[in-house]
Amino acid sequence: MPRRLPIKAERVVGNLFIILVFGTLVYVYFASVCVVLGPRIASGTSNGIQEITLAFYHFFLMMLLWSLVQTIF
Repeated sequence: MPRRLPIKAERVVGNLFIILVFGTLVYVYFASVCVVLGPRIASGTSNGIQEITLAFYHFFLMMLLWSLVQTIF
């Protein structure tokens, strides 16, 4: 039976940090898109600036996530 390597603290802390970063990004996304910009756009009270802001926000969010995944791997 092969011997298992012990779990290293650095690996656990690193994985927890990655989960914390992704959780923070999910929270910021929910707060900014679902709570602030989403209802304004859905109700029709936006003046066009919110749609442009939302498009830029999604573009930069995708670039951030792509960079983060590239850094992790």
